[in-house]
Amino acid sequence: MSTFKLFSIGIISAILCHKALATYNLSLDQMYKLAKENVQTPEGEKFDKEIELITRSKGSFDSNMQSCLMNTTPTNVYGVYSFTDNKGAYKVILRPKSDFSECVTKQLEGINLPSPPKAPYYSPFKINFR
Repeated sequence: MSTFKLFSIGIISAILCHKALATYNLSLDQMYKLAKENVQTPEGEKFDKEIELITRSKGSFDSNMQSCLMNTTPTNVYGVYSFTDNKGAYKVILRPKSDFSECVTKQLEGINLPSPPKAPYYSPFKINFR
């Protein structure tokens, strides 16, 4: 293979790698914006509903969330389910950090969720108290 072709392949690989890494170094606000855009698509709306149904069908979810409300100081929180691959692996990122957001995060993580429509993928989450 010519030096030019090898050089071109190297540059293309570096650009793709940089783009992939850039999607994992987003701020929460950037992830939340992408998450809001994701649920505006038909597949994103369907996936968001699946997450909600699966989460609510978890037997202890409601009582555990009630425990979060009773044992911490509830505050408004927002964030994302952050899926980094197509296999359903995710983590929950909520802000502002507090005992309440940490408790909610524990309730939302560890649930067996389906694979997202694409990866990386962000799905929004928000709790507001009036």
